[in-house]
Amino acid sequence: MNFVDGVLDLHDVSYIMNFSLNCSEDYDLSRVEAWISTVIKKNVQELDLFFFTNPIALPQCLFTSESLKVLKLSYGITFDIPTDAHFPNLRVVHLTSVLFQDGNSTQRLISGCPALENLVIFKSGIDHIEVFNVCSPTLKRFTLSCCADNFENDCECTFLVEVPALEYFELTDIVQSHYTLTNLCSLVKAKVDFLFGGERAFEILQGIFMVKYLSLSYFMVQALYESNKDFPIFRDLIYLDLADENSVWQLLPLSQPTETACNQDAINKLLDSSPTLEVLILNAEHVRLSNWCPPQCVPGCLVLNLEALEIRGFKGQEERCFLLVTFWKMQRS
Repeated sequence: MNFVDGVLDLHDVSYIMNFSLNCSEDYDLSRVEAWISTVIKKNVQELDLFFFTNPIALPQCLFTSESLKVLKLSYGITFDIPTDAHFPNLRVVHLTSVLFQDGNSTQRLISGCPALENLVIFKSGIDHIEVFNVCSPTLKRFTLSCCADNFENDCECTFLVEVPALEYFELTDIVQSHYTLTNLCSLVKAKVDFLFGGERAFEILQGIFMVKYLSLSYFMVQALYESNKDFPIFRDLIYLDLADENSVWQLLPLSQPTETACNQDAINKLLDSSPTLEVLILNAEHVRLSNWCPPQCVPGCLVLNLEALEIRGFKGQEERCFLLVTFWKMQRS
């Protein structure tokens, strides 16, 4: 700690480009807070703080920094944002398992960031926030990961998201959160991994129907398969990636028993709802052909618009070659 004191005291410049601090053991909170205050006064542009043990409250001078462009906060940080917080040049924010004081903490930060473009949140269940607000007119990229510290006692959360300029959205959720996604009118690419809950999976799907490039995990497809709701129409979707390492092939109409109508299958319904689809990516790694029969209803996109079909994990077995030929015939029918 004395070394850091010396470096900051001798660093006689008007600004610091980057300051990264990783504290994984016991430390003097007062000295750490002094370091943060010092780099803020020296107009630091990128600030990366990681505290693994003792929780720390951020100094108030941080919340009015005019120089900060990138802010990354991880773990033992109490995230209590004052109402007058103002970061005129802050463009990138990463929040990893910080202790949110309330559901509006992030929104107070966002409201004070008129130039914010990239937001990454890794939220654990330990803060027990029930309603979480994310509303920004400038945000272009939003990555959200929700995990549980205890599945039995974890608090479910409702995310209210309104980001009209958003172009990229990535979501990983294993907590069964609720999502209200509104006004995502600029969305280009979305990547979704949702572990549980068919109805809640549809909340997400309905909020991103205008997306052009979509990647869904096996778990998300499973969640959709468990629900009987009608899919929204993805009129702009041209690229669909289902090549998760835990293959979705077992959910395709190609691997369902004969008594399962193809229009009830999640994948087939998704294809039926994607009239302009041009690229489809699948994974054959775990294909199962028991009770297999070709689907009777061929999705229109496979006939009219599909330009590329990529099958990953394809190893040339005879049964999978037959399956590939079937896809080829479907496209040419």
